[in-house]
Amino acid sequence: MSRGSSNAYQYDYDYAYEQSTSPGKYVIPEKKIEEKRILLTEIKRKKEDKKTKKQILASIVVLVAMGLTVAFRYASVTQINYENHKLEQEYQKKAAIVQNLEVEIESNMNIAEIAEIAETKLGMHKPFAYQIKYISVETPDQTEYKNAEFTKEQTDKDAPFTTRMFNGIKEFFGVI
Repeated sequence: MSRGSSNAYQYDYDYAYEQSTSPGKYVIPEKKIEEKRILLTEIKRKKEDKKTKKQILASIVVLVAMGLTVAFRYASVTQINYENHKLEQEYQKKAAIVQNLEVEIESNMNIAEIAEIAETKLGMHKPFAYQIKYISVETPDQTEYKNAEFTKEQTDKDAPFTTRMFNGIKEFFGVI
């Protein structure tokens, strides 16, 4: 039977039958043990290499994501600054228009023109003499004077804290 034609387990028949120590025991030759050990270390090394590659790939993905995040933030800041500059220019244009309109309003405020507009458009006129009434309003003098006497307490309020404290202690004990 050939090795590649069967689905059955492939047995390794290179084991030597040990007859000297005990009957029925098989001994695996050192060469086979060394080959298995080398094979196992290679498999272990490949697993570790795969794990290392996955860690490196994950680190690269994280670094790229962080770089893209930083680039996105810079792009956002730049866009906001651009919009801010654009709005500031628009504000300055409108402020200049407002200032020009204020100057125009002030230059057009002539009392003669205002009187003419009031008479022609609004039908207003100056009051006649019989329409004017004068009312005399006397404002009484509301200032009141009091004779204020300064007492010891009032003068003590202006004194420093320590002086007031000693005066208080003296008054408490009756010493003046």
